[in-house]
Amino acid sequence: MTLKSDEKCWLGIRLLVDKVDKKKLPKEESDISLKELTETVKAQANKRLVEQVTFYTWSIKQPKCYLTMLHYVLDSCDKPHSWSELLECIKSHGKIKVVTQLDFNS
Repeated sequence: MTLKSDEKCWLGIRLLVDKVDKKKLPKEESDISLKELTETVKAQANKRLVEQVTFYTWSIKQPKCYLTMLHYVLDSCDKPHSWSELLECIKSHGKIKVVTQLDFNS
């Protein structure tokens, strides 16, 4: 399964069952599966005592699904956000660092 933006679904994310054909799960199925996925990621983050995540994106114009899911898991925020609102909310929580260029020297 992959993630795709979809305003009508939970967290604004719709799960795809076929990336090539872009076939989406029905909304209810997608919501249930996404909630299970976020609980798994949250449990793993808690088990490993994750305090901060660096999220690399090559472009702020790419779909924001994974970042939205991480924001929910680490910051407990389930509000829908535009890209700019999402980045501002993430910045205020301080648990996710969004970068568009990797720096291997630091």
